[in-house]
Amino acid sequence: MNRNFVWTATIAALLLTAPVRAQLQVGDESPKVLATDWLNLPGGLKELNPDDLKGQIVMLEFWATWCRPCREAIPHLKEIQDKYKNKGVVIIALTDESKDEVAEFLKPRAVNYVVGVKADNAFSIFNISGRPTSYLIDPDSKIAWTGHPMEAETHIEKLLKDNPPGKA
Repeated sequence: MNRNFVWTATIAALLLTAPVRAQLQVGDESPKVLATDWLNLPGGLKELNPDDLKGQIVMLEFWATWCRPCREAIPHLKEIQDKYKNKGVVIIALTDESKDEVAEFLKPRAVNYVVGVKADNAFSIFNISGRPTSYLIDPDSKIAWTGHPMEAETHIEKLLKDNPPGKA
C-alpha cells in the first residue's frame, strides 16, 4: 500500500475523531467571564467578580486592537454604554492581548466600558474563532443572543422589555 496514502488516511482519521468544542447556543448557561486583568472597572474595583454581573444584562464583546471591524465598533459600543448604563446593561470587551498594549490603544479612544485583557481562557470557553463577536447574557445568566456588535442594540431593547435586569 502507498505510504503517503496510509499517512493521509491516519491523519484524516485523527482529525475526524478529535473532540470538537460545541458552539454555545442561545438558551445555554453562560460560562463565567474571566480575564487576567481589567481596565475601566467602576468604583475603584480591582477585579471583576462574575457574581457582580448576576441580575444584569451583559454584552460580551470579543475583540482585538488589530481588528479593523472591532475598532470601527468602538464608538457604537460607547453609545450603547451611555444609553443603557443606568438600565442594568453592562458592556465587557474581552481581548487576548496584553494590558499595556490595550491600555495604550484605548487612551485616545476614551472607552467607557469594562475591558478584560489576556482573556485567552474566555476565548477558548466561548469558542471564539472570529472577531468581533458579541454575546448578550440575560439577567438569568443565559445566552440570549450572539452576533456582530453593530446588531446588538435591537436585542438589548428586546431583553429590557422581556427580561429586565433585577438590579441596575
